[in-house]
This record gives sequence, structure tokens and C-alpha cells, in this order.
Amino acid sequence: MIGHGDVLTVENALWQPDIEWLENIPERQYMKLLIRLSVAVVRIRKGFGIGRNSPREKTGNHDDEQAENKVPPYMASRLCGVLSTQLGLTFSQDEQAYFHQLLIETQQRIHSSRLLPVDDLILLDRVHSLLDQMQQRTHYAFHEDRLLREGLIGHMQPVMERIEGQQVIRNPLLQQIRKDYDSLFEDVKQSVHQAWPGMDVPDEEIGFLVMHFGASIERLRALKQEIRAIIVCTSGIGSSRMLSSRLTKEIPEIRIVDSVSWYEAARIPTDEYDLVLSTVDLPMDKHQYYKVSPLLTVEESEQLRHFIRTTTLQRERKKPREAEVQTTNRYSESEGMEATLIEIVQIIGKFHVFPLDNKEYGFYETVHAMCKVLHGSGVLKEPEEIAKRLEAREAVGSQKIPGTTLALFHTRSEGIYRPSISLFQLTEPLLCTPDDPAGVTHILLMLGPRELSKESLEVLSEISALLLQEEMITLLEKGIRDELIHYLSQELVGFYRSKTEIGGQPL
Repeated sequence: MIGHGDVLTVENALWQPDIEWLENIPERQYMKLLIRLSVAVVRIRKGFGIGRNSPREKTGNHDDEQAENKVPPYMASRLCGVLSTQLGLTFSQDEQAYFHQLLIETQQRIHSSRLLPVDDLILLDRVHSLLDQMQQRTHYAFHEDRLLREGLIGHMQPVMERIEGQQVIRNPLLQQIRKDYDSLFEDVKQSVHQAWPGMDVPDEEIGFLVMHFGASIERLRALKQEIRAIIVCTSGIGSSRMLSSRLTKEIPEIRIVDSVSWYEAARIPTDEYDLVLSTVDLPMDKHQYYKVSPLLTVEESEQLRHFIRTTTLQRERKKPREAEVQTTNRYSESEGMEATLIEIVQIIGKFHVFPLDNKEYGFYETVHAMCKVLHGSGVLKEPEEIAKRLEAREAVGSQKIPGTTLALFHTRSEGIYRPSISLFQLTEPLLCTPDDPAGVTHILLMLGPRELSKESLEVLSEISALLLQEEMITLLEKGIRDELIHYLSQELVGFYRSKTEIGGQPL
């Protein structure tokens, strides 16, 4: 649609000698800039002016000022001049201002004080609500799939921008998706309407969401390890063979150890198999075997997968986990572990809960008092500078967690020495409004250095995502440090395990 030649021309014109910061922006943002500039060139060539689009107003944000200092207007003017010479186009002042705006927005990705990859708690809440609806409709444990959550969060930000901007998009795979995943498409569409009331989401966007959930279903259906099974069948060898054939096709992770009678099965040592499958009722506890028909319908195979995940695998893993808890300290294995585990230990180990008397304090005075506490703990250098950043971030949009009295304040700066999370319990509610008189009484303050490792970002992002869990909310409102550390440890160990397994096998 844009044309390969235009993209190359724009890219060559973009690389001016004094725009070395282009090398440091994320690839996704670089491609976004390149595409938007190329689209603008095509638009201008076809005779369509900038119209209603105009440079955004300055907000006085510290990051805006830093980005604008790095991108003076002459850079955009020079870029337009080069393109004008090479393409024979005329760029108006409005167009040059628009190009300047695009450069500033891209440069902000380097100098942004955002700590988390996604700091919009409303967006996180929307993802959480969509997962809830889909889980209720399909009975798949979508909340357990971290890859799905991360994928949706990354996908949803541009989706919301497109919907709010009423942009028309194309989805060349839409017809194929509707043909191959008709039932899932309807489930996603209905879930979106329930989770995001009042939001008009076109079928093209629904199609992209279906791809995320379809991939998740494939991951959730996979058992990720071999299951040794004994088939007990009293209806004859034909039935057992039929069942074995269906199992091989529907659940290839199951390996049939033997097909025997109940009399023979009762004498096989339990360490030689993981599961007993039977076509008849057996004199065993319900959690020790599973009854299926020889035909093994699609519905039965899904129910069997669920039984294996929730019963068989949990029973097999229970003893080793208990032994591990009894014999090892929660943090004793940190030395020599991967960087992610080290970050988990360091961040959680320095988590603290602080009461804060903020009577008659405004927003700035409250966050300044919080920063002074952490300054005394050696987390940051200048409380005033960090407090101003937190104030500027709040001015952009509320950081309160929907439906609670909790808020997540966060930023990053050269004046912060190490990643830190702390809980502050206020004596007076903050950010009270007529629509929300309860305001904020508990603040989770998350800070990080300007240069932060990928592992630190992942751990902090995982903690922020936990703020949508009811148990996390309850524990934060109680404010008992040991209970919070125990909960965070359990959740982050699960996160760590999910990252260090490929196909069910440890790295």
C-alpha cells in the first residue's frame, strides 16, 4: 500500500548525522515511525492535507521537555527538505509540525520515565476482564497462561489507540479466521462486548484477538509431559484397542503402558504408571482413575485433559514440592541462578511496609514524604526530583487500581539506585473526588533506575499484573509484610518456572 520505494526513500532521509538517538529506540517504535512517515508521504502525494491532525499541546511533563530538547524543529524541517528534493513534494508548515511531533513521540520512548512496559492500569483491567469472560465461556484456564496475558497487553495498547481514534484497519486473515475458528470467534466477540461495554470493536480487531486465544488454547491443551497410562477394559480386546487408538490421536502425550483387566492392574506397582483409564467403574478413589468410553469423544478428551492437569499432575508433583519446602530456604538457592531468579530474590527481599502520616498533605507533599523515607533507605538520591516525576505521571492519568483504595505509583530515573517496591499506608485518603470519595489509602510505590535490566522489568511487570488479583488486593489492604512476601514469592516462583521450561523440561 505504501510502496517499497517510498519506504526506502524515507528511511534514507531519516538517517541524518545528528539523529544518532534513532539507534537506541526499540525496533517496534522505529518501524512505527517509518511506516507513519511513509504513509504521510503517500497521503501528501494524493493531495490530502494534515486536516484535523495537529501537533499535541505541551503538558509541561519532564519527559516531554527532555524529548523536545533532543528533537529541535529544524530536524523535521530538514527531513521534509530532503524528501521534497527527492520526491518532488511540497511540505506545508502543518506537515512539518506533524513530522516534528512524530520524531518527538519516538524519541520519548528512550527518555520516558515509565517504569513498566504497560503502566495503564485501566488497560490491564480490560485485559483481566476479557480473560474472565473467555474463561467463563470456554472453561479454559486463560489466567494461567502468562504468554497470553503478555501478548494481549502488548496487543491491546495499539488496539485502544485505533478504536479511540476511530481508525479503519484491515485484517487480511479475517475470512479465514471466521471459517476455521467460527465458534471461538463468537466466544471472543461476545466476551469483548461483556468485558468492554460501550466500546465498538470491529470484527477485524476481534479476528486478531481470536489468534491470541487460539494460540493459548493450543498451549493449554498440551500436557507438556508424558503420561504413562494403564487401560482397564472388561469389554474385550477390541474396545481397548479402539480406546488406545483414540487416545493416540487426541492426546498424544499419553503413552499406553498396558491394556489389562482390573485384577491385573491392581497388582502393577503404582510407580510404573501415572494414570488408570477405565471403561467401567472401578473400586478405587475417584482421583486415582478416570472413566471414559471406548470412543473417547472430543468432549471427553477435553475433560480428560482437565483431569490430568488438575489431578494427575498435581498429585505427581505434590511430594517433591513439599520436600523442597521442608529442606530448602526460600532464598537459599539464589546464588548462581539465572538473572530472573536473582532479581526476584533481591526485589522481594527488600520489600517493606511503611505507615505514613499525611494529614493535611496534598499530592506532592505525600509523594515527597514517601521519597524521603526511601532516600533514608538508600534507594534514591534526591526526593524532590523523584516526587516531581511521580506528580507529572499522575497528571497524565490516574494510577489508582479500579474498584479499590489502592494505587500503583511508579517511575524511573538516574537518581534511583536500584529497583524497589514499597507499600505505604496513609492516615488520610489521597486523590478523593466527588465520584470517588474513598480515594487512595494504600500506595504501592515501584521505582527503578533509568537503565534497568530486562529481567528487572519482567519481574516488576509481573508484580504489577498481580494487582488485579483479589488475593493481592486483600493482602495489600491488610499490609502485613510477611504475608505479602510469602504470596509474592509463590507467584513469582510460578512465573520463574514458566519462563525456565520448554516443553515441560527444565532449561
